[in-house]
Amino acid sequence: MTVENGTRDKILNIAIDLFAEKGFSATSIRQIAKAVGIRESSIYNHFSSKDEILESVLSGHGFGFVKNILEKKYLEREIEDPYALLTEILNDIMNRWTDPEDQQFVKILLMEMYRTEVARDTYNRDIDTSRTFLIQLFQKMIECNMIKPMDPWVLANEFFQLIVGVHVEYLARVEGDEDVTLIYQYLRKQHVDFFWNAIKKDS
Repeated sequence: MTVENGTRDKILNIAIDLFAEKGFSATSIRQIAKAVGIRESSIYNHFSSKDEILESVLSGHGFGFVKNILEKKYLEREIEDPYALLTEILNDIMNRWTDPEDQQFVKILLMEMYRTEVARDTYNRDIDTSRTFLIQLFQKMIECNMIKPMDPWVLANEFFQLIVGVHVEYLARVEGDEDVTLIYQYLRKQHVDFFWNAIKKDS
């Protein structure tokens, strides 16, 4: 890694911390530069504006997880056990919830999606990408006669939207230093069971 790339990455890492702590609007270029240990003018060697820093922060998360991890891991392999596959997908998603960097990313996204277009676009893109991935997955299960012939769009939303909702609750309670063990464990243990009983073919 070159020194220039190292400085750029450090700016982004510091920006994530400050945006998550103070919010995008309350964080200044001067504060970012001071925390990085460089002059304010040096920021502009890497980014044209604070908006571009936010865009770089947001583009580096979320979307890549679905495209680079979930799609490659699950869409390109044969489905042998759909129940086990859904359980594995849920575990992959929920394992990210405890990642401090991912928590910061989601916090920034939720705070800024009503204020900035880039955050709103990132949120919508991530939801759309995840939904499309699951639609393709459920369509594949239907074509393989593994589940009931239901609308894949409905299945994708039923499976995914509960996860999204519980994720937001989880982060809110973590922020308030509450014990989230029961929420986390209940979704991990119960969600796939409940969903699978609704879509599995009658024996």
